[in-house]
Amino acid sequence: MKKIIKLTEQEQLDNQKSELIDDLRHTNAQLRINAFQQIDRIARALGSERTRNELVPYLNEFIDDDDEILIVLATKLGELVDLIGTVDHVHLLLLPLESLAVVEESTIRKVALKVIKDIILKLKNHNGLYDHVIP
Repeated sequence: MKKIIKLTEQEQLDNQKSELIDDLRHTNAQLRINAFQQIDRIARALGSERTRNELVPYLNEFIDDDDEILIVLATKLGELVDLIGTVDHVHLLLLPLESLAVVEESTIRKVALKVIKDIILKLKNHNGLYDHVIP
């Protein structure tokens, strides 16, 4: 007889988070795209500090990926603005977005530039704009 073990809600979330993170590097392109589309779920599960210190730097490693994935990545980076903590940390998203804004594919550049513009608008009344955007 099999014993059924019930996982707590937190354990289920941790398992889902781990699976999604693993799928970011999966060889199956569709699984990878699905995982990238859920980066915000990963960020929520990690919390703002781990998102800043671990997830965003990890996402920087994907800048040379397939165009379809990079479009999703650029879009989802914009959705992380509210998940990385206070406005003081928004600049951390600019590094991967700047890299995406200079790739060869124009669609990726356009999405990245739109997200950068949205971030700048959020920073416009914050001193961080001068520290991180305006040289």
